[in-house]
Amino acid sequence: MPANDEERDPFIDGQGGGERSKKKKKQEAGALTVLMTRLWFGSACCVFLGGVLGLVTLVSTAFDPPDCLDEVYLVLFGFLMMLHESPVDVGPLGEIKDGIAHQAMFLTRIIGRGAFFTFLGTMTFFTTAENVSIFVALTLGLFVILVGMLSIVYGHAKTRQLERVRYRIYLETQNAADVRSLYDEYANADTDKGTRVARGLTKDEFNKIADFVMKQPSATLQGRRVTADKNWTSFDSNSLNWIFAAIVSNPEKEYLSAIDLDVWCRGSWTLL
Repeated sequence: MPANDEERDPFIDGQGGGERSKKKKKQEAGALTVLMTRLWFGSACCVFLGGVLGLVTLVSTAFDPPDCLDEVYLVLFGFLMMLHESPVDVGPLGEIKDGIAHQAMFLTRIIGRGAFFTFLGTMTFFTTAENVSIFVALTLGLFVILVGMLSIVYGHAKTRQLERVRYRIYLETQNAADVRSLYDEYANADTDKGTRVARGLTKDEFNKIADFVMKQPSATLQGRRVTADKNWTSFDSNSLNWIFAAIVSNPEKEYLSAIDLDVWCRGSWTLL
């Protein structure tokens, strides 16, 4: 055992990034999140456009019911994904997004989005290649496929980031035996005029817990310590929305209960 009796966190990658400031890294992480949301909306538009072009071509040339059904499928799901991935929440659009997410919960996960866009991309490619042109297939279909694959990689990276936090909380609370005390320390939203109300951790409070366990050495575990993560950056607002969608049992997904926190800490990898 090393002289300083330290154990490296198995989820920390190398020593890169030490020269960049935390503020710059947080800005880069936020910019990447914004880029991904725009790519998702752009991919949904490509699927919808591919379906419309294919349907118009089939109707105006050789009408083929099975091929038309494929194009209608792309138009329908492309339109639904455009609504779900829309960068604005004007009027009833927010409720529509919530309704789509409630009926297709896999779309609340980054990896779920990636898998679905990969599937829609392959359909867009083959149907447009057959019914429209190979140029349109390469332009629209391959773009959606690449975005889908990139989303899966991005989702895996976010999953690993969340798992590092879960691992630290597990150590900080002596193998999850005292998660409730950590919850009580940060769940300020539960306090209302001195009375404990069953609400839960807000997203900001969960972020504070993540910062606490990642930015300083963890509690001892069998005589060993886990060092602070100097490269840690806090979760951005979109990441917190994805995390709460994955680990909160309440349908509203606004507050993380003590039970949900305990179940998550005692569990294993949570795919985002």
